[in-house]
Amino acid sequence: MREQDDQLARTFISLRTEIQRLRLQQSSDVIQDMVDEAQWTIAENGEYDHLVDEPRTLDRSPLLTVGVTKMNLTARRFSVF
Repeated sequence: MREQDDQLARTFISLRTEIQRLRLQQSSDVIQDMVDEAQWTIAENGEYDHLVDEPRTLDRSPLLTVGVTKMNLTARRFSVF
């Protein structure tokens, strides 16, 4: 009985570790997609600057449209554990 408990405990720990790894990978993929989208938006805006008469503001970031601000990045703590 005790051996079965130990085996189940090891199985649960390995499952928990795998779930954490998958969550971290998913979060990383989502963040990378946001960064890629922001880079494409910046590149597209740069291509069409000569067509627009109004000046571009430097404080407007494409990441603001998805809710990522300087405060959100510094206030949030990320951990791999």
